Amino acid sequence: MLTADKVKEMLASINGQVNASDLKNDSNLTDQGIESLDTFDFFLQVEEDFGVTVSDDKMEDLNTVNKIVEYVNSES
Repeated sequence: MLTADKVKEMLASINGQVNASDLKNDSNLTDQGIESLDTFDFFLQVEEDFGVTVSDDKMEDLNTVNKIVEYVNSES
C-alpha cells in the first residue's frame, strides 16, 4: 500500500530541492516545486515498485499527493 508520506519521500528524493515535510497532500505538485520531469521519473519508479501502469494522460491528472495515493492503491 502506498501512503502519502511515501509519495512525499519519493518525490523529494527525485527532486532533490524539496523537503518531503513541506509537500502538502492537496496542493498541485507543480505549485510546490515538483517539475514535470520529476513527476515522470517518479511515476516510472511507482510503476516499478508497485506494479501499476500509469499512462501519460493519467500522469497529467495525478497532480496531487492524494490523487496519486488513491490511484496507485486502487490499481495495485
